Amino acid sequence: MPMRSFPLLGTKQEPLWSQVHWMDGRHEYCEEDYGPEWPVVEELRGGHFRTFEPAGGNEIDFEAVTVMGAERDRLWAFLEHGLEPHARG
Repeated sequence: MPMRSFPLLGTKQEPLWSQVHWMDGRHEYCEEDYGPEWPVVEELRGGHFRTFEPAGGNEIDFEAVTVMGAERDRLWAFLEHGLEPHARG
């Protein structure tokens, strides 16, 4: 979800955030990605996503696919995307 921020030292940066949802039901904290490089966006456009495994701390690579429309909306609601782990019930 794109967000706008105040200029930092006179330079406007456009952040967006991502959140990893694990198949076992765990959720990571939201992470911000900043332009103009957009490292996370570039990974996703390339069809993969790299992150650290919570249990072992190893860097792992996942395949990424675009989800749009009703399926995106369903997943967003089902996964409570954007809700930090400490705020989940």
